[in-house]
Amino acid sequence: MTIRVNRDDWRNEAFRNATLLLAESFGTDVEIEVPKKEHLPYQVQIWLGDDVAETAEFTRKADALKWSKERLSDPKNAGGVADVKKYNKVGDDFDWQFYVLSEGRLEETYDF
Repeated sequence: MTIRVNRDDWRNEAFRNATLLLAESFGTDVEIEVPKKEHLPYQVQIWLGDDVAETAEFTRKADALKWSKERLSDPKNAGGVADVKKYNKVGDDFDWQFYVLSEGRLEETYDF
């Protein structure tokens, strides 16, 4: 048996002490539930070398690619790579593609 509490209740000192006493009495564990961050389906990171310069989230792939092209066209992001990730419904990054700007067009690359 596990006692599950949410993070907001856990911050209450009286509740926390009572929960710990109860868990110790029953010899069970206490599990603190932390809300999972909801992701939009697409996330783009602009990489410059080993650093992430910019990040944004989008609902559509077309919007993500448009933003990637705009950001890679910026001279401060010259030579950068756009990492376009697609998340599934449980928030796992399950599909990603890398793009570079070549002659004003986005081209998929595998050499990243």
